[in-house]
Amino acid sequence: MQALELINFLGGETFLQAVYQLKPKDLRPWEGIKEGWVLDGCFQEIKVDSGLPVFQWCGLDHMDIDNTLLYLHSQNTNYSEGIGGKGVIQDAWDWMHMNAISKNTEGDYLVSARHLSQIFKVAGKNNVHGAQPGTVLWQLGGKRNDFTMQDDWSFSRQHMVRVLKTTAEEETLSVFNNGWVIRNKNGLTDHASSGQVMIVNNRTMTARLTHEYIHPHADQGFEASLTMAAGSMEVQPNGGAVVGWGTLPELTEYAEDGEVLFHAFYNNHSGYNYRSYKREWVGKPQYPPKMVAYSRTCKNDAETSPLMAYVSWNGATEVTAWRFYVSTTTRKGPWIPGGTFPRDGFETAADLTYAVKATLAHFAPYVYVEALDASGAVLGSTRVTTFVPTAKYDGRCDALHCFQPSYFEYEKEDSCGASCGRALAPTILVLLVLAAFIEAVAYTTNMFWHGRWRAQRRVGGEVEDGLGSVRDEQKESLLAGGRKEDEDMDMDMDMSPKSAGSAESYLLTPVTPGPGLSKEDASREDANREDASREDASREGPSKEGTT
Repeated sequence: MQALELINFLGGETFLQAVYQLKPKDLRPWEGIKEGWVLDGCFQEIKVDSGLPVFQWCGLDHMDIDNTLLYLHSQNTNYSEGIGGKGVIQDAWDWMHMNAISKNTEGDYLVSARHLSQIFKVAGKNNVHGAQPGTVLWQLGGKRNDFTMQDDWSFSRQHMVRVLKTTAEEETLSVFNNGWVIRNKNGLTDHASSGQVMIVNNRTMTARLTHEYIHPHADQGFEASLTMAAGSMEVQPNGGAVVGWGTLPELTEYAEDGEVLFHAFYNNHSGYNYRSYKREWVGKPQYPPKMVAYSRTCKNDAETSPLMAYVSWNGATEVTAWRFYVSTTTRKGPWIPGGTFPRDGFETAADLTYAVKATLAHFAPYVYVEALDASGAVLGSTRVTTFVPTAKYDGRCDALHCFQPSYFEYEKEDSCGASCGRALAPTILVLLVLAAFIEAVAYTTNMFWHGRWRAQRRVGGEVEDGLGSVRDEQKESLLAGGRKEDEDMDMDMDMSPKSAGSAESYLLTPVTPGPGLSKEDASREDANREDASREDASREGPSKEGTT
């Protein structure tokens, strides 16, 4: 499809499209075959809501095929340009090559046909001329030109005709003039391509060129300024124009007086620029900003290892500043302010060293950034781990950046940047484990001696095998006393002696011989402790429940 245009002055209810139809045609008059085939140039006006056509027009129904300037490439001709086709079903003859349609406010259509080097006007369905719909009202340029070209100007192989203004007598049109006609391989009509604005008078049948925006490299020869195909011309609201240069992958913006305001080209000059437009627009990407934080080493040194951040957000048009934060703990913060930097072109480089030093005494392994608009509102954010090159990048990195790693290497590299933030983690872990071990040993030791001391307490009378020689009526009291003592010992570790025979007395278990302690020694120790227990009991007096 060579043309698709929404008709805005009709409220966007319909649009125009060019259509190529393959049709049989006897091509013997043009050195072709009897059962030949052509590509007929047609266009349709279609309703947006229903998709149904309200008007259709085809060239072979209204025009003579002899209007073409691109002859049939039969086997008997020597033309080297093969774009026209050989007239067979696999390679039909593109005799017209319609590439642009525009509708005026009177309901008529202005059509550009490249292989005719012509613009022609077609009567619309409800035209004011009383003409049959589809009638060709006039032809401008090409073999059958109905107009006098004032001041001897021309166009050829043109693209993107547009109606700028319509009155009862005149049409103001814009068009891209390729300036290249292939009757043979050297056929040219101009030394450079250009954008043109013209006024066509329907009454006097004259055409006048009012503006011409010639390629800015016209002085370098036609190879640098003449485009064989494609191209566009759009008049701007301020009277200037934006011109796209087709097979020359470039575009230029002009002031109304022809001054070049802007010129751009694809870096490798490959491909081509079919059409160029200029519009006011706001870009709001669905993806977050991209950032790389970099430090040559794990030190925050302004000269040898500054903390640098490089941030961009492709397509975001509202960003005016970047606000940075740093963290020394995790990628989730807590975050410490790292400074606000104005947006500086596509990618902003921010030196966070001094801002970090004001609040931190050491390296910051994590960086967070917010994109701000003119009012200070946050548009988007991202966070990264600071990249610090490892040994494999030796010779490729300096104090400010590395020369070869891609963004994805920065993302995936298990760099020193992350390990700087985690450098103390193994040490801290070892210390925590050691502290836990010491605490466990202390607790176990304490419980051991606590339990041994309690087991060696006496309750007055002799106790054998736990409660063997204690009177049966005292067993429950002793058991209750032992449970109560357990609770008291767990709460405040009170090691003071308690009243013999009371509810708080400790249960007595015989000393069992251990390593280096004979049975006789153990019996003597038991006897000694019994005597000491009786003396304590006699000094303290009887308990509430009596003497044991």
